[in-house]
Amino acid sequence: MGVEIIRGVQRVARENRLGVVLTEFGPERSTIRYWIDDTLARRPACVVTVAQLSEEQRNQLRARGIPCVVFDPTMELPDDVPFVGATNWSGGRSATRHLIGLGHRRIATIGGPEHVLCCRARLDGYRAAMDAAGLAMDGGLVVSTALTLEDGYAAALDLLSRPQRPTAIFAGNDLQALGVYRAAKALGLTIPADLSVVGFDDLPIAALVDPPLTTVHQPLAEMAAAATELALALGRGETSQGGLELATSLTVRESTAPPAD
Repeated sequence: MGVEIIRGVQRVARENRLGVVLTEFGPERSTIRYWIDDTLARRPACVVTVAQLSEEQRNQLRARGIPCVVFDPTMELPDDVPFVGATNWSGGRSATRHLIGLGHRRIATIGGPEHVLCCRARLDGYRAAMDAAGLAMDGGLVVSTALTLEDGYAAALDLLSRPQRPTAIFAGNDLQALGVYRAAKALGLTIPADLSVVGFDDLPIAALVDPPLTTVHQPLAEMAAAATELALALGRGETSQGGLELATSLTVRESTAPPAD
């Protein structure tokens, strides 16, 4: 995912004959303080951040005339903070509608933490599709966990070990979906004959696994490019229209099929 984001930023920077400085920092306050001090000292043309900066940090950038755009925000932002994201709700709905269209009724979802904006939107899209199809929501088939392969594996192992196991799982991202693959293999289940799986992101590995993963394509490089273009436009004095969401799309491969029963 990070590679796609960097590629999008670099493309726009190259077109504008600008360099890119990549900075990584953790949750420690001292590290974040060092980052903001270092950034202010560099006086960049703009900042595209995948981290959630505090209001104080945003104000520091604003006071120096450095425009900042948030990439795929994880929480609600003030109206005056520009951002670029994706249509996560529509993506969650299209993934679930695809499974419903194949005939699945016991559809589980393994998502990320519900306090994370994109995870909540994907879950809401799942719920909307289930509700529109007149399918009763089973709270036991909704799992929130970290967006990692290991947590996807643990959640899927629990879901698939139940007497009334789901016939399909919509995972909150491709890493969780790979965890579902691992759990299915451990339990002797075949994808998609015994279990259909849909991911989210469309990472390069999604097309390489066996079977190739059906997933919601999130245009990460295009999102990063749009965020960079917006930040540069703000630097030229243009006004922001607020948030921008790029469309997701379902990429159907070979991990989904009608249920066996």
